[in-house]
Amino acid sequence: MALLNDLSTLRSLINTAGKLIGIFDEQGRNTLIPVWYDATYQSLYSPTLAGPLIMPTVVAASGVPVMIAQSGMVTAAGILVPGASTPAATVTLSATSGAGVTITLGAAVLLGTAADVGTQITYMDGTTFRSALITAFGTTTTCTATLLGTATGLGPFATNTWLGDPLPIAYVGVWVYLPAGATVSGLAGFYWSNNSLSGATCSSLLNISTQYLGAMALPAVGSGSVTAVGAATNFVGVTTEITVATMSVTGGVMGSNGALHFENLMSTSAAAPSAVTTSLKLGTLVMTTNALLPAVTATGRFNQVIRNRGSSAVQITHSPASAPGVASALPVVLGAVPTSSTQTMLFTMQLAAPGTYAVQESFVLTLLPKA
Repeated sequence: MALLNDLSTLRSLINTAGKLIGIFDEQGRNTLIPVWYDATYQSLYSPTLAGPLIMPTVVAASGVPVMIAQSGMVTAAGILVPGASTPAATVTLSATSGAGVTITLGAAVLLGTAADVGTQITYMDGTTFRSALITAFGTTTTCTATLLGTATGLGPFATNTWLGDPLPIAYVGVWVYLPAGATVSGLAGFYWSNNSLSGATCSSLLNISTQYLGAMALPAVGSGSVTAVGAATNFVGVTTEITVATMSVTGGVMGSNGALHFENLMSTSAAAPSAVTTSLKLGTLVMTTNALLPAVTATGRFNQVIRNRGSSAVQITHSPASAPGVASALPVVLGAVPTSSTQTMLFTMQLAAPGTYAVQESFVLTLLPKA
């Protein structure tokens, strides 16, 4: 009989249902206790302890970001330009770099209210795309901004100007969902960018395999060497429901009282964080739908536990998904998904308006089996 004091060794020895093994107890008293492994429920049992020793299993996890793009344009060179187009608005600057720069636009495209603050202006400086972040509003044609880079002069610059929401961080390696018509191929789907995508720079997008021209599977680092050729016309961001993670739960592993714990981190437009609806689906059932909290932060955490309720075909969960300790006026949600059979779990995001974006930064799905 083996004496074990670490889970990695334990896992390597577990290979047969009902196999008797030995393990040190957690208190380190070097007390040998008999333990059996139940392969059906992936649990460890001991007659000297109350109930099974649950071994959580990571079903799926990814730290690769997945973004639903706001309205914008993809150039013929594969550059993603974020924001709604204002083709009649030239840009004139009071300085070529730094903060506190006065920007004068050639058309009344601003609101002239506090709602302008935080908007990103992208303009053409020769053949280079440059951006500025509005820090104080003025009129419908003027504002104060911080330049994200150094301009070659004061302008006026080009008549093609874009107004959008800035990204919270610089992404080096991100999947970007584009609608049909954004590229010459005309296909809607996820495109991989391995260049810097941020408020200061635009990004080259690379073609990918067709598996990501539909729902996103398990997000992984993309590959490819062919630049996606943009249609060079402005597209409107999608407001339909988009699947950003697809996971598989093997049939029979949850048990009658087992649980699935899904948690992810999200970012969205700071100006409208309530404009993103998320849904977690198990099989054909929508287990929960949630909107990011408004006017607090541009980052949200989706935290959901789905547990079988004494049967592999009955589930209980909380609605909406929330941080621990947060009350909800909505009742609990009951499901009737036969987890004795393999089920697909989907996580989706949906924008309320095309002028915003959403990013799934990371996620993990953990299985907690229990007979």
